[in-house]
Amino acid sequence: MSRRNQLLSTYFCSMVCLSLLNVFLSVVPNHLSDNGTNLLYSLLAQIFCMGVIPLLGGTLTYWGKGGTVAERMSYTLRRWGYRAPKDKRVWLPVVLLSVSFIYVTQLVARIGNLALMLGQYTFPASGSYMYNNVGELLMWIAVGSLLPATFEELTHRGLVIDAIGDGGNEIEQMLLCGLLFALMHTNILQFLYAFAGGCMMAFLTIKTKSVLPAMLLHFVNNTYSHLSSYASQNPDSVLGWMDVVSDFFTSNIAMLLLGGVLLVGNVVLALYLLTWVQKTSGAPEGLREVTLLRFGRKKKVAPQANAAMDEQTPSDPAPVITLDAYRPFGKAKLSDNIFLAGVVTTTALTTVFTYVWGVVR
Repeated sequence: MSRRNQLLSTYFCSMVCLSLLNVFLSVVPNHLSDNGTNLLYSLLAQIFCMGVIPLLGGTLTYWGKGGTVAERMSYTLRRWGYRAPKDKRVWLPVVLLSVSFIYVTQLVARIGNLALMLGQYTFPASGSYMYNNVGELLMWIAVGSLLPATFEELTHRGLVIDAIGDGGNEIEQMLLCGLLFALMHTNILQFLYAFAGGCMMAFLTIKTKSVLPAMLLHFVNNTYSHLSSYASQNPDSVLGWMDVVSDFFTSNIAMLLLGGVLLVGNVVLALYLLTWVQKTSGAPEGLREVTLLRFGRKKKVAPQANAAMDEQTPSDPAPVITLDAYRPFGKAKLSDNIFLAGVVTTTALTTVFTYVWGVVR
């Protein structure tokens, strides 16, 4: 079995276990509260389905590297980007992007909700997470922010990029990471913004050769969601101002338009920050680098009299987002995508079902 198939079979097992866990907790009666059920699901889903299984499968894939079990696990984690970016200066745009990322996902979520509304989708009741006190808030930040940032990135950025990098290019890696991450949620409500967020986090991982920047974005985004939910359930708390700000931007049409303009402006800022990350990370250009986005025009400089033409570079290139379209190992064979096709098919059908059920119920 090829390395690609070995890793993708591990990912397939991870997603199958996640689905079975979801079904089991949905159909088997238990005496837990909603918070208790959510807590049990989160712990098992993150630590076992997207932690133990991927790491075990990756370690077995690279078993031939030798050394102790701990050394083999360490090798797997390094391959999956669990190491600091080479240039520490990249953290400044990444930190700024982690804040901007919150509002990017909010805008995409609103667009997705509008599309669902036009498609006659009936939205379910609000989530069952309850924040009765600060202790429960901190618990959900640990379980719903820290664990996903650690283990979902292990699976959907580390494992997936390593697997499909053999027989795919960087553009495919980014899009497939986004798609698999969105389908993993098996919920039409989360699909669009999870896809957009997954693509951005994959781009960071590809450019910095580290999964840590994506982990930061994931953690900050989820934490903001928990803080916002806590504020709405506890308007008299110290975080009540978040609910006040939310009400302000939804108080009338003018404020809704202003909020929309700010969100769109934030998307432009986020894209610019991605170009900053790319420039700071210092990743060498690929053999067939494709420009996905460019800010402004690329300035040209006159050739110097004593300089060779192939050595001339623009003195002030416009900020760009690029990805390498070259396939270093050739195009993957159909037989190498069996497990990938299996995951996409099953999770896509489940996601489509959530939309159909939302229309007919």
